[in-house]
Amino acid sequence: MKRVVLSGAIAAASLVFSLPAMAQNTSSVFGPTVKGDENTIEYRLSITPESDAVRHRLSYSRALNNSAKVDIKAYWRDRGTGDTDYEKIEGNLLLQVTPDGNSWQSGIRLGATIRDDGPQSYGFGWTNQFALNEDWSLRAIALASIEAGDNAERNFQLQSRASLTRKLGNGMKTGVELFDRYGVVADDLSFNEQQHTVGPFLSIPLGADWDIYTGAQIGVSDAASDLDLRFRISHDL
Repeated sequence: MKRVVLSGAIAAASLVFSLPAMAQNTSSVFGPTVKGDENTIEYRLSITPESDAVRHRLSYSRALNNSAKVDIKAYWRDRGTGDTDYEKIEGNLLLQVTPDGNSWQSGIRLGATIRDDGPQSYGFGWTNQFALNEDWSLRAIALASIEAGDNAERNFQLQSRASLTRKLGNGMKTGVELFDRYGVVADDLSFNEQQHTVGPFLSIPLGADWDIYTGAQIGVSDAASDLDLRFRISHDL
């Protein structure tokens, strides 16, 4: 079984790294709960076969206690020129607001982003997780952000995310994720002017301390990329 899982993970990673790419979505449908001993580093890669660019993300997260954790994320982008440029840095504080063991878990995330060549932004997120039964769970997130500084967009930008996840056994999980970017509130964009994507994912543990994730997002609105391939690997320190 371990050989099958490892072979599948290597094949999926090889597919991701072998395709041309464009910088796209390295985000996740993050949960509301905090593990008191969390101390994790993670690398993410997102590519789009229809273009030549790629986005990388390196992050570190650490629990402060059993209900709060912080993370810091750095992003780099290759816009198809062969040069990888630093893009931005982001910091977040996640607060779990429901007791452990609830079938409904909820959390609040506060964040700030400093861009290399653009305005700063500040964000707020409300994340929820519902245990449907022993194997199935549902997550739903609402996000809002606003820019500050020179050339800032003085209006809120809205997003939502959702996922449906099934446990497969041996620590593996699969499911479907949905990402919706509605844009600036004042612009009142139509569905096809907004960015909406949906697609499957597979999460595979490798031993006790490593985890590999592969997935794809398919555009369902005109403004979204047709196909976005996603890969990440995380390690518990």
